[in-house]
Amino acid sequence: MSKRVTVCVAIGALLIAWMAPDAVAQHAVRIISADAWFESGAVVDMLEVPLNYGTELCVWVEPDSLSPVYASAFNFLVGFDDEGVFIDRVTAGGDLSPGWEYFTYRFESALGPCTDCPPALLRIRGVADLNDGTTPNESDLLLSGCIAQIHLRSSLSAAYLGQCVEFAFCSLECDDNTITSPGGDTSYAAASGVTLGDTFDPMACATGGITRTPTLDFSSGSLCMRQIPEAPGDLNLDGIYLSIGDAHWLARYFIYGSAVFCPYPGCIEYQSQESDINGDGILLTVSDYIALLYILTWGLGSPATVVPDVLDNPEIATHLTTSMDADSDLRLNVETSQHLGGLHLIFDLNGATIGTPKLSRSFPGISIRSNQVGDQLRVLIAPPPDGAPVAMETGSYELLNIPTSNPSALKLASADASDVVGRRVETVLQSGAVPVSFAVGQNVPNPFNAGTVIPFTLDQPDHVRIEIFDVLGRRVATAADGDFAAGAHEVSWDGTDASGKSVATGIYFYRFATAARHDVRKMLLLK
Repeated sequence: MSKRVTVCVAIGALLIAWMAPDAVAQHAVRIISADAWFESGAVVDMLEVPLNYGTELCVWVEPDSLSPVYASAFNFLVGFDDEGVFIDRVTAGGDLSPGWEYFTYRFESALGPCTDCPPALLRIRGVADLNDGTTPNESDLLLSGCIAQIHLRSSLSAAYLGQCVEFAFCSLECDDNTITSPGGDTSYAAASGVTLGDTFDPMACATGGITRTPTLDFSSGSLCMRQIPEAPGDLNLDGIYLSIGDAHWLARYFIYGSAVFCPYPGCIEYQSQESDINGDGILLTVSDYIALLYILTWGLGSPATVVPDVLDNPEIATHLTTSMDADSDLRLNVETSQHLGGLHLIFDLNGATIGTPKLSRSFPGISIRSNQVGDQLRVLIAPPPDGAPVAMETGSYELLNIPTSNPSALKLASADASDVVGRRVETVLQSGAVPVSFAVGQNVPNPFNAGTVIPFTLDQPDHVRIEIFDVLGRRVATAADGDFAAGAHEVSWDGTDASGKSVATGIYFYRFATAARHDVRKMLLLK
């Protein structure tokens, strides 16, 4: 009896077209997208689903309407090119009865026993009854629909985009690519429909008194990866372009950095290319984010029609100036003739501890989100992903306040600005004046265990000596003894004496001294 198997898969960024023989299928075994639905008996040569770097595939059994498929076991062996496709896991399909007692999968190498097979093999096995005293119901043995689910990731590397990869059924053993009936009869792949192992002998399989019929005609084909689309906008790779999900992804990138990229080869390159919403050729900018919000709010209408009163010349630079004050805060001041729509700022912390950044001036519809990534602070000042573009005020004003015990350590490493319609605005970064007041701060933390930090601020360059004493007045260690520039500083003490030995739990004092000033503070060491 002749069978026809049509296999058609869309794997995220991949498109697989299977060309099957012109035969009529009674019982079809297909590998299809888990999101796809086929009418019984339909012949599909090509299926395209939305781009998604992660896709679920089904091993799909479609019985003939007159003769259902009852089985006690199945064993499929599928070869694929693991340089372009990554399989996360394989699970029992939603249509496989829970009464099946055994389901497993494993990866094998085809390089030894099969020189013509793809480099990686996936074996999927299922057994209905393990002879452990329990007997499945007859309904449990019916195979129909999705019996195995393959969770795939596709490579987004430019090396594979537009390329085709072999994907084939392979037989290395007699029970490869077979379905076994409850009576022990086995249906297997015809020799012409699979790639055979070097030592595989189809004739030798029909021995031992077991009925074997070559009634499953598998068809191999090619897997072709699509190119990067001309129109960007699918940043989260869900197949939906210019969506609020893409806005959420881009906002998370500004806060969390590279951690938001999908964790597979080519992801950074591909998702970065998808980010150029405003088409200026500069990737992953806050102007792309504002342009996306503009599109989500007003569509692709003319900005001159929608927001005519806030369109400025984006070539006029916005000046951003950092300054410090006696309250141990870093402040960001803005001088702009632009109606800014958003800012993305990155500060180098250089070891300084900080509090939560806050806006010094509120703008309706504008929020602030921040996160520390390593030794950097990332700040996004813009509408939320579900908001509309909003114009901030022009003029000179304080925009941002960052609490810190050492404001002089913070450096504004980069600033990215956008106007209200998603055009990039040039920025000029400047550093303001140093603090004008002298101060010695309380050590942090206090009490402390492994170590503590002593902050102080100088209104002019000076020689500073900080000594540590115990309750008996004995000098334990010298934390600092040198010249310091004007500004805020931090000196650490690790709880050891001059010889490097850990000191005991108790109260200690640190004495701060310059040529003209002295101060003494108490601290508590707990172990």
